[in-house]
Amino acid sequence: MRELSINVDMGAANNGVFIVNTDEDSILYKKAFNLYFDKQLQFSKSDRTARRHTRRSYDRDRFILRLIGEILPIKMLNKEQIEMIYGLFKNRGFNYHNIEFDENLDDEVAEFLSKLDGYIFGASKSKDEFEKILNEVVVDHSNSEILEILDTQSCILNSIDKSNKNVLKASKSIFSLIQSIRNEISKNNKHRTSYLKDIKDIINNKCEFITQKSDKFDNLNEFYNFVGNISNLQTRVLRRYFNSKFNAEFDDEKLKINLIRNINYMEYIDKKSDKEKMLNTLNQKSALEYLKSIDPIITIPPYENRKNKNPQKCNTLQINSDKITANLLSATYKILKSDDFVHILRDENGQIASVIKDCDIAKYLQRILDVSKDSLMDTSLYPRTLDNNPKIFADTFRLNSDELREFKDFAKRYYDEVDNAKKGIISANLLIPCGKNTPHKNGNKSELVSALFGRHITNDDLVNLEKFMLENKIKGNKSYKGFFEDLNQLKKSYQNGFYHKLNSDEIGDKDIKSILELYPKVIQNISNHNQIFEFKTPLDQNNLNTNINYLSQLGEIIYDEKNRGFLKTCKCHTLENLIRSGSKTAICTRLPSNSARLINGKIEMYLNRLAYEISTAIETESLKDIKRININVEMNKFSFENNAYDLKLISKRQKPKDLICPYSGQKIDLTNCEYDHILPRSKALYNSKANLICSSSTANLQKGNQNYTLENLHQDYLESIYKIIKIKNLDEFKHFIDDKIKNIDINKFTNYDNLNSFEQIALRHALFYKGSNSFNKALEILKLDRIKTHSNGTQKRFVNILIQKIKDRLAKLNLSSDIEFSVNFINAELVSAIRNELSKEDKELQKAKIQDSHSHCIDASIVFYYANSKLINNSKGQREFKYDYNHIRPEYSNKITMQSKKYLELNSNKIARKKLFDDGVYSLVYENTNILKDKEFNILLDLGLLHTKENGKKVAITSDFKSGKFYISTHKVFDLLFKAFNDGDIKLLNKLKFLDNHLSFYIRKDIFAIIKDKDKSSMFFTNENKLKTPDEKIKTKNIDKFYHILQANESKIIEIKDGKNILKHQEIKELFKECFYTKQAKRSRNRSRIIYSLPIKTSSKYIIRKNGGYAGLSNSDIATKTYIDLDNKNIIKIPFFSKNILPCKIADIINIIKLKSKNIKQIYKLPITKNLPSAITKLEFIISQANRHDIEVEFDKSQIGDYNLLDQTSRDEFIDKYLNGEFKELLGEPRDKKITIIKDTKDSLIIAYCVKQTSAINKKIMIDNLIDETSSS
Repeated sequence: MRELSINVDMGAANNGVFIVNTDEDSILYKKAFNLYFDKQLQFSKSDRTARRHTRRSYDRDRFILRLIGEILPIKMLNKEQIEMIYGLFKNRGFNYHNIEFDENLDDEVAEFLSKLDGYIFGASKSKDEFEKILNEVVVDHSNSEILEILDTQSCILNSIDKSNKNVLKASKSIFSLIQSIRNEISKNNKHRTSYLKDIKDIINNKCEFITQKSDKFDNLNEFYNFVGNISNLQTRVLRRYFNSKFNAEFDDEKLKINLIRNINYMEYIDKKSDKEKMLNTLNQKSALEYLKSIDPIITIPPYENRKNKNPQKCNTLQINSDKITANLLSATYKILKSDDFVHILRDENGQIASVIKDCDIAKYLQRILDVSKDSLMDTSLYPRTLDNNPKIFADTFRLNSDELREFKDFAKRYYDEVDNAKKGIISANLLIPCGKNTPHKNGNKSELVSALFGRHITNDDLVNLEKFMLENKIKGNKSYKGFFEDLNQLKKSYQNGFYHKLNSDEIGDKDIKSILELYPKVIQNISNHNQIFEFKTPLDQNNLNTNINYLSQLGEIIYDEKNRGFLKTCKCHTLENLIRSGSKTAICTRLPSNSARLINGKIEMYLNRLAYEISTAIETESLKDIKRININVEMNKFSFENNAYDLKLISKRQKPKDLICPYSGQKIDLTNCEYDHILPRSKALYNSKANLICSSSTANLQKGNQNYTLENLHQDYLESIYKIIKIKNLDEFKHFIDDKIKNIDINKFTNYDNLNSFEQIALRHALFYKGSNSFNKALEILKLDRIKTHSNGTQKRFVNILIQKIKDRLAKLNLSSDIEFSVNFINAELVSAIRNELSKEDKELQKAKIQDSHSHCIDASIVFYYANSKLINNSKGQREFKYDYNHIRPEYSNKITMQSKKYLELNSNKIARKKLFDDGVYSLVYENTNILKDKEFNILLDLGLLHTKENGKKVAITSDFKSGKFYISTHKVFDLLFKAFNDGDIKLLNKLKFLDNHLSFYIRKDIFAIIKDKDKSSMFFTNENKLKTPDEKIKTKNIDKFYHILQANESKIIEIKDGKNILKHQEIKELFKECFYTKQAKRSRNRSRIIYSLPIKTSSKYIIRKNGGYAGLSNSDIATKTYIDLDNKNIIKIPFFSKNILPCKIADIINIIKLKSKNIKQIYKLPITKNLPSAITKLEFIISQANRHDIEVEFDKSQIGDYNLLDQTSRDEFIDKYLNGEFKELLGEPRDKKITIIKDTKDSLIIAYCVKQTSAINKKIMIDNLIDETSSS
């Protein structure tokens, strides 16, 4: 059976992928590559939002111009009047601050801040309350006054005692709000209300012509209201108005409908009276009268919070009732009527349902299949073991053969789907997601507490408990709220080490001591208050973790307002899980759910991109005729999270846990350690975590096959163990091992992870205690152990997305989608240990301290190696590997660096839908006219391509021009170039070819932006914030001017603090404004937006014509066309071109036109079929370069023999004999002796490589194989 295996070593930054096609025991095809995500990649949506808003502002301007054209008599106005009106709509200002401020301040924090002298925000706790005060500030003061007020508030917040952590954290959020206002003011923006005041003044002073030329407005106040209200409209209102509107007539009714729709949509939380006023006015008047009459201050839209626009959906998986057949229905009724299963008919009140409704049968059938084994009186009736006791099951419930057969089949498929769902595979066959919107936690506290305690707790019960905890103290002045907040803060601080700290013999943390002292009193007091809150487990050391966990969850439900959001399940399924948990013992397991759900938006984008790249990298041939796809994923959680932090996918980095190498004694951590097998590979004991130990790679290499005992472990390592288990020497350590191993019951042993921490230490080190009884018993335990594979939500979500991408690809290729998917999560420690063992035989497999790209692919191949192994029957833990690793190992791999944009191969008839270019838009200008020769000057003069400037306006130069400064009219030149190209006028283009030497390219860059990635330097400063001379390659007149200003003020703009240079950004911005914005500052209503950027020199490859203008664009990856000249036998490669895109160089445009007259054939993949030697069964040339080409060739092994191309010597022999020898003229010599094995079976060998150079003979072969085809351009 043909199968496809996708093996992934997930590392966030580096993701090794190994794809294999197999057929029974044969490897048909393999491919390895590393998907590298650079730190510069942007996964944050904030910049995408900014770009989207920029695009929408262009759309909005266009819509407003159309709307004005429908209402005002634009044709009757002169140019200055039109510009005046258009200018009124240009600036809207800001009215909210789109930043992160998710958490409301605590009452205590808000009260503390309100008492600070000069603090203007009072007792504000929420973002809305802060914004309300900030809006009042920016409306009533000038920009300079606002900055003074904000600086004062910053000083007040800076003076807060740093030891007050809660207040300090809150102050940072307030700082971000203040900074958002500063950012707007630094750009010379104003609040929207201020702009409206300026607009009113301008209209009253300069727009008298409106009432004279338009009968729509009786006075200027109506026109002001109209302008202000139109400015306040969101783009969506205008877009809906113009949808399917093909005339220029104003449609009052359509605009009115969309205005009402938008007002109803918006949340006027604090301005409900304004909302009512707007709706009442619209109901009484037409849309135009509404816009003319209502005050635009009222119609300023409120802040739109985008959170929960796509609400949480219930991910519970429920049985599809359509899949329940008549026999299955009958069997379910029989089972439910028996005494063995009657207890699962319990309802939310603890009562047994007397009537079973047909509509509930799917719910009860799912309860039968999920029933808890402990709740059954006869465990032989447990549905999961039905295959073992089918006769007992059938006799007990009196099922006929058809009912039993269908129930068994349904149960098997149900459990398979549940198990797959846990791995991220959702087939949506028997189980379908609920999909209902989930309720908010605030309104469901009682349900959450009920689910926690496993009994029905009313809202009144919970309110009384909250009141009791508010009015009473635990001990002294310690409140219940303070206890729960301390507990949750400690859990966050220690993370995974929290429960280990709780159980430690020596506790140094006074906060943990306080928790351990108080928690029994908290539990007892809560239980005494109301018996319904009695905990399930008794108060003893064995249940410490369970009870602390209960308390932590109870505190989060009651007090943690910061994590308020939506429940994970709908109300119905929350209640169902509550019923299943039972009052004392669970009657059923929790409902299955789609665990591969979205958690983090940035992680989701990363996983989506990773899955897309893998799915598209699979060759089409590999997807044909396959019956099964195996996905094997390995992820070192610690390394992944640290790399994810570097990529800014997550906000917190895990702190490395300090370890000591047992062989060398050097300090290591989870980022640079290797896992070594304590007992060597020859024992084949791969399946126990106890047999794996962290060590340094260097010491591991030096160790070789040496067997270590307790005596020769490094003393520093032993001392670190002694400290943990509170002993002093090796003899005591041996006694500790003997004591702990003796107490492990082999008959009850299940898994290494289920041992306590001291038992784990003893079991692992008993393997070094050679010759002892403990060693022998540890060996027996080891043979029973199985590594417990842990998977996390990230892995599951990745698998979920990857499967969907593959299914989409299969559908697109019209291939069968009836493919079984299998998923395995492989233990990262095990992969490391296996690689370490393999490296002892093959030194090239040794992992370097810093892994290269290919090393990640090696890890992915070992994932495949282990996934295709199985336990040998009766071997007590030994494994049999299906394949020899030497046949698996990837010899070569590609490193694919993820780009911000993905450029797809162009399809000429769909070109308008493709994104071809980078976002950078380059300005183009023909300059350096002072070096024009007389002949060149006259050519441009005759063609009308020269102009001069008079009073700031362009004036065309005529033949009587004598002297003075003149310019080349860039726009006219491009008009002429596109016309000449369309006309095929090579003669004209040849005359203008000299202009290639005069074309310059510029792009604007922020003055603080990094210009050089290599040294992270900006336009004027090094990465150490030292002033530097601008690079000559980018320097322009304005850059040079501003550099000298910075140089003269160096002491003012750079502050030295703790030996480091700190840039004073605000001072630099002020110098910039003074240098470049002095004139504009005096313009009416100070409306110039300040952009802190300057043009730098750059280069461009293409001219694009858009909306009557021209711009330069750059793209190095755009698809190009390759042709072969059938007459001259040359390979021709030309730049991309289309109707509106041409290369910048006129010489390239001429070559494109000349191409049309040649006898050419476009080529890419060319099958070579003529005069092939018998040893070559298939040959293809892939021509994508001018001087070399790629080859894919299939050899008949019966004629060339069997070569092991994974072996360097054998590969070199093959290359010398055939590629550089017998078939050199036909195939060509491989570039750098690199070849890729595509397929290697007993009958054939397929390889691919790039030739060193396309020879004359190769070109002749191409021509011969094209000769019968009709040439075309």
